[in-house]
Amino acid sequence: MQPFWLQAINANWNVLAVSYKKDIYFLPIITEKKTVFNLLRNPLFVPYTQIQSSSNISANVVDIFAQQLNQYSLVELHLQLESTQQKVFTNYKFELIKRHTNIINLQQPLVNIYNNFKDSCKRQIKKAEKNISISTTTNLEVIYNLVSGTFAKQKQKMPYTKILLQQLLDTCISNNCGTVLCATNAQNQTIAILWLVWDSEKMYYLLSAQSAEASNSGAVNLLTYQAIQLAQKHQCTIFDFEGSRYKGIDTFFKSFGTTEQKYFCVKKNNSAILKTLLHWKQKF
Repeated sequence: MQPFWLQAINANWNVLAVSYKKDIYFLPIITEKKTVFNLLRNPLFVPYTQIQSSSNISANVVDIFAQQLNQYSLVELHLQLESTQQKVFTNYKFELIKRHTNIINLQQPLVNIYNNFKDSCKRQIKKAEKNISISTTTNLEVIYNLVSGTFAKQKQKMPYTKILLQQLLDTCISNNCGTVLCATNAQNQTIAILWLVWDSEKMYYLLSAQSAEASNSGAVNLLTYQAIQLAQKHQCTIFDFEGSRYKGIDTFFKSFGTTEQKYFCVKKNNSAILKTLLHWKQKF
C-alpha cells in the first residue's frame, strides 16, 4: 500500500479519507470503469488492502466510509491477512467471503523450512540444481515473453501491458523493494522467472512464468527455494505465496510445506442492474 507502488500501477489512484476526533482514516483506492459501472476492487498486483489508521476504527468512522463506498456499483476488497476490519463491515450489508493464502514462517532455520518441503518438491529442486543456474534479470523482453507465453498456453488473455510491467520493474529497482529471479538452462536459455516484492516484514510471490523447455525441469521449484532464502537475507518474517484459486497452483504452493492462512474479501453490489447481469452470467 505504499504510494510509490500504487503510483506505478495507476497514476490516477486516489484516497477515501475520514477525519474523526483528531484522527485521520484513509483507504487507498484505484477505481475501474466498465461501461456505466464504477467498480472498486483490488487492482492487479495489490492483493490486500484495508482502512489505514493509527487508531481503532469506531462505528462512526465505518458509517462514513460505508456511505462513500455506496457510490460504487460494486465493491470487492481483499483485506490484509491480519486485519479484523471484516467485523465492522458486517453491519453495512457487506458479504464476507473467506479466501486463503499460503505462507511460510521465516523465523526458523532454513534447514527446518527445507525439511517441511514435500519429497516431490525436494526431488524437483535437486534435479534443477544439476543444470539450472539462478540469477536476476531486468530484461523486460525476456520477462514479458515468458509471462505472455504462459497465459497463451492456458488460452487466457494477457492481463498485463508491457508499460505496466516496466513501471513495476523500475519501481522495484528504484525503491529496492523487488527483484526478478530467472532460471537459465545448460543451453543458456532463460526458461523461467519469479518476480518478488517485499516490504519491511514480508516477501510476496508476485508473479512467475515458464517456457515449454522448463516443463518438468524443476526450475520454478528451484527459483522458489532461492526466493525463500533471499527473503531470510532481507530479514523478512513471512513469505507469502498470495494464494491461488487454481487447484494446481495451490497444490504447488503447498508442496513447500506452507501454512494456510485465511483472509476476508468484503463485497457489496450496489447496482440492481449489475446484480441482474451477474446473475444471468453465472446462470449461463
